[in-house]
Amino acid sequence: AQLSDRLMITHQDMISYRNPSYFDSFAAWDGYRQLPRRALAVADRVMFFSAHAREEALAEELVEPERASVVHIGVDLSLLTPSPSPAVAAEAAHIPDGVEVILCLGTDFRHKNRVFALRVLHELQQRHQWPGRLVLAGPRVARGSSLSDEEQLLAQRPELARALVTLGPVSEDEKAWLLQRSRL
Repeated sequence: AQLSDRLMITHQDMISYRNPSYFDSFAAWDGYRQLPRRALAVADRVMFFSAHAREEALAEELVEPERASVVHIGVDLSLLTPSPSPAVAAEAAHIPDGVEVILCLGTDFRHKNRVFALRVLHELQQRHQWPGRLVLAGPRVARGSSLSDEEQLLAQRPELARALVTLGPVSEDEKAWLLQRSRL
């Protein structure tokens, strides 16, 4: 209130608000839930990335409809200007030129659907003999990770591992390079 006449907040989604498995304890989760409750209650305007997220916040009575707007996000690849040879290029160099790449970019939270991406890879291989690669890029999380599910699926279907490139966190230049190199 001392910094500005208006407070505008962007609220991405309600995933952590509704999922205690991403927290060390019930108390930590309950404490986290206090933050969006208070912030959204005092904001002059709350922007959501999707109508679904807005509707969830409205259903939880965290914000009034007249103060909630949808502002869609996206990626404009024309704005990305990667360096000529980012560090990730060396790690992904075993992907031959001309081989299609599917990129799954983000943390390994369960809701990021990395296991689904692996299942799509399997279907592409089985149904279409797709010779491409799946790149999973992004940091691991301490709680709520899909790592054990990914490992279980890879153990059941070892052929997936030959088409999988797993990277940790990547820089902005590396993200740009990966996005330009990827077909999907």
